[in-house]
Amino acid sequence: MPKSVPARRYQKGRRMEWSVKNALSREGYIVIRSAASRSPFDLVAIREGEILLIQCSYNKGHAERQVKEFAHLSNRPATIKLLIAYKERGRFKLSAL
Repeated sequence: MPKSVPARRYQKGRRMEWSVKNALSREGYIVIRSAASRSPFDLVAIREGEILLIQCSYNKGHAERQVKEFAHLSNRPATIKLLIAYKERGRFKLSAL
């Protein structure tokens, strides 16, 4: 049975995300992929002094519209916090390292 159009689109997008992820990894980035479009960005790439928030799309205009509302994030210096999450007495806690 042939796959549906949404399934084919997902697979095409997933292949693109993995291609970009692998290319950035080869350039020394630690790359985190947000599977199934559950966040505003498909990839977060980090290396010393740089954090990249990446929306992957075959349509440049579509990608630009998706991330436009987050443009203000690149206009300010970022604060980087290293945190651990753990469970204590049945509740999740965040703690700085």
